[in-house]
Order: sequence, then C-alpha cells, then structure tokens
Amino acid sequence: MPGKRMGNQVQWESQVHNIADGDQMSLDAVSPYLLRRQPDVSQNRTVNIKPLKAAPPPKLPSNAGSNLTAYIKAKFGNSCYKEESFSRWWRSYFSLEDEMLMDNNTGCSRSISDVYIVGVKKCATDAIRDLMAIHPYIMYSRTRTQEIHFYDRHFDEGYGWYRRQFGFSKEWQVVLEKTPQTFSFPEDAPRKMAELNPQTKIIMILCDPVVRAISDYVHELKVKSYKKINPPYYRINRQSFELSVFKEPGKVDVDNELINMGMYSKHMKRWLEYFPKTQIHVVDGNDFKLDPVSEIQKIEIFLGLPNFLQKSHLEFRPPKLFCVTFPNSRCPRTKKKGREHPEVPYEVLNKLYEFYRPYDNELQHLLNKTFSWMR
Repeated sequence: MPGKRMGNQVQWESQVHNIADGDQMSLDAVSPYLLRRQPDVSQNRTVNIKPLKAAPPPKLPSNAGSNLTAYIKAKFGNSCYKEESFSRWWRSYFSLEDEMLMDNNTGCSRSISDVYIVGVKKCATDAIRDLMAIHPYIMYSRTRTQEIHFYDRHFDEGYGWYRRQFGFSKEWQVVLEKTPQTFSFPEDAPRKMAELNPQTKIIMILCDPVVRAISDYVHELKVKSYKKINPPYYRINRQSFELSVFKEPGKVDVDNELINMGMYSKHMKRWLEYFPKTQIHVVDGNDFKLDPVSEIQKIEIFLGLPNFLQKSHLEFRPPKLFCVTFPNSRCPRTKKKGREHPEVPYEVLNKLYEFYRPYDNELQHLLNKTFSWMR
C-alpha cells in the first residue's frame, strides 16, 4: 500500500544534532524554525541562533516591469549577488554561483525555502516556478539537479546539507523551492516540513488526474528515472499505458505512483493536518494554461508581494507554448515539454475517471472548489 512507502526514515532529532557539522543541540533547546535562516556554518563550530525579523524590501521601481536596466537593479541591486550576474543567471535557467556574490555581503545567508511548490508533477510546476522566479522579490537559485528532493531522497543528509543547496539571500527576499514529488511522497513530508518551518507557504497546481497519469507515463518512458528510485514505487510497462496502470483487467494499481499521485484528496488531507488553508494556495492547471498571468498574480497576492508579472511579459506561440518576453526572451525547452501522448482506449479512460471520482468529490469538499476536470 502507498502508506508504507516512507523512503529514508530518519528521526528529526538526528538532523538537529548534525546541523553544524558535529555540534550537539537538543530539539527541546531550540525551535527548528529559528534555525531556518542562519549564517553558513560549514566552517564554524557554533550556530548563531537568532529570531527571524523580516526586513522591509526596497521599493519596487514603477518601470521595473518594462525597463531591463531598472529590472536588473530591482532584482540584483539590493541582493547578495552582483548586478552583472543577471545574464548568466538568465542563460543558465537561474543558476547562481558563489563567485557572483557581492564583495560586501553583509546581511546575506543561506536560507531554506519560504515558499515551496510541492506539486503536482506534470501539471506545469516548471512553468509556475519559472514565472515566479522572475519576480524581483523572489530568490530562486537552481541546483545542479534543478530539484533538491530533500524530504524524499536526502533527508538523512541532514539540515546543514539541505540549507547548503540554496543560494544566498537577504531577509526581505522570498526564497522559492520546487520539488513536485513532495505532494505525494514521502507521506511524512508535511510533518517534516512543518517541524522545520511551520510558516512555509505551500503552492500546489492540480490538473486532470487521468491526463496527468498519461503525461507522467510518457515522461518516465523518456527519462527512465523510475529505474533509479528505491523503493520502486513507479511501475512502468513499456508496452502500454494500460498495462502500467492496471494490475489485472479492470483493477487499478493504486500502489503505482502513476495512479497514486492523482488521488489528490488523500494527499491533501495530510497537508491540511500540518498547514492551515491560509498557507496553502491551490491552482487549477487548466486555469493556469488558459491565463497564466492571472494565476501568477493570484500567487503574488497570496505571498503578499506587489504584482509584477504582466500580460506583456508573455507571448503565446502555437500549438501550446507561452514564451517569456521580459526581462529577456525565452521559450520552454521543447524537448522536455509538449511530448505526444499515446492513444488510450476510451474504456480505459472511463475506468480511470470512475476510479478518481470519489477522490475528486472529496477534494471538492475539502477545498470548497470545483476544478475544471470535474465540470
């Protein structure tokens, strides 16, 4: 059963004992939230515990959304990185190296995320992250693997390792992270995240669970990441989608992550157990596809940020791609996006929609929201 797939099980207390490369610290002695933003301790033997006090952000210039020079000044001028870092940051899809740091980096530290896009995989989480990362007040620095996967793959590496995966930021910046697997796996991810930073803002984008499963199947056929994951909670039959999602004729394989991830209400209940609804923003994937700017503006409001993204910043290019036109031009990498889906028999689709119906009804009740695929 999915509930048994807990991955790397390590007690949180052991993470705290390893925060500063050997320093001993009791979980009772300090709130994990106060450890969220600390000076880099990789070379030190002590941890400077301090309360969090968000400094006010610099005023956003009125022309930051239309003038490149003003934008770079707003994004990097008061940050930990040099303004000339912009070109490399943009070309590399948001990578920031330590060599780009300001000579005077007073007030800079590595901080874990304030905002976490937890999922859902194959529902446009990359697009949401990329558009959010443009905001002058948001700090996003891509890791070598793009996604950190702390809670499902690297939890036993400890808090210190986790924090070192982030770039440097100042207290007024909103630190963004995205690992879409976190929505459904591991099942104790909400508890771990709440213990580390109970004020984390959670963003979820949900889409048609049947279409999502097909898209995930096509994705895994291509990248084959399911072969590297232990335990093997994906079961991919290369012959067909149908053979992957049914254990036997008519019986849906609920232990297969292709199916499990789309059982949205099941996972949503766990997140609501540890985070209030006021800290969770849920996006309808179809609404985002039709009007991404409006949906990003809703996220900006949710985060308490001034609206930045404008319709003039995006351009639609057939058949189904939105390209960014500001601060510089960039389109999604087509090798990874828009892969053709296989034809799935109607009776297979119908069985899957019937399977998901109780979960959809429960989700509708939990969030008091009717999603596009339910209409």
